[in-house]
Amino acid sequence: IAAGGLLVLGEAARTRRGGITAARPPTDRKQIMVGYDAGDHEGMTLDRIGIRHALIIGVGQCFALFPGVSRSGTTIATGMGAGLTRPAATRFSFLLALPALVGATIVSLPDLTAGNRVFGAPAIAAGILAAFVSGYLAIRWLLALVARDRLTGFAVYCVVVGVASLIALSLGA
Repeated sequence: IAAGGLLVLGEAARTRRGGITAARPPTDRKQIMVGYDAGDHEGMTLDRIGIRHALIIGVGQCFALFPGVSRSGTTIATGMGAGLTRPAATRFSFLLALPALVGATIVSLPDLTAGNRVFGAPAIAAGILAAFVSGYLAIRWLLALVARDRLTGFAVYCVVVGVASLIALSLGA
């Protein structure tokens, strides 16, 4: 529910900057890579982000330590609030996840490979490969989606699922 609220606030920041709802996504590869948004001329792209903006987004990521708070939703909303375009905030959010994911993998590998496992290293490698491919495809789809549509749909989804979860929890389900 909190992530839904943050996404609405991020979209509100974009609107206050003068961002329009619908604009054609860029086709130039450089514009795509830096997070250019034709509907948000005031928003910053990744090639213009500064240390202050990165720190603000990093602090926003800390809220994901609370149970049920989406790390990516929080960092995307914080990035938009800090002045980034929607695509730039989304790209930065996923780039920000890489150090934590690589670190967690390195720290977990000894535990995963310890003992007499039936499959061992090949199973772990297959899992990592499957996660990489599915993650890459999901992120690519998400980046294309946020380049052309508002995040309010995700916000509504977060709120609906959050409320449904609270109802289920209160009913003891």
